[in-house]
Amino acid sequence: MNEYQKSAADKARAFLTELERVVEVDSSFKRVLVSMRPSIDKIIHGEESLPTKILDGWDIYFLPRDNFMEVLNVYPDLVNRNIELTGLLRHTDMESYLKWRKYLESCSCYMPQA
Repeated sequence: MNEYQKSAADKARAFLTELERVVEVDSSFKRVLVSMRPSIDKIIHGEESLPTKILDGWDIYFLPRDNFMEVLNVYPDLVNRNIELTGLLRHTDMESYLKWRKYLESCSCYMPQA
């Protein structure tokens, strides 16, 4: 593995760790973990070397939401900047995340996932 691949693997490991931690707190993320795990594993094992494969779009997919536009109403700058691998959670702690989640759930537009 070259340095670029190692960097991507490190970011993917960090993302996976964070995602597993969130699943323990909020089981609605389990389907996200299951669907993303194969791609994350490919990056960790050096089969995929481009960090953009996990940077582009995954941060938004990772956020708790049912409707993309509804989340943008709460957190509009998501669409205007290039967010790091773990998205919102990279910039906050679990307590702040849970407060944000509670706020989102209190919005009239929010509908819980099945």
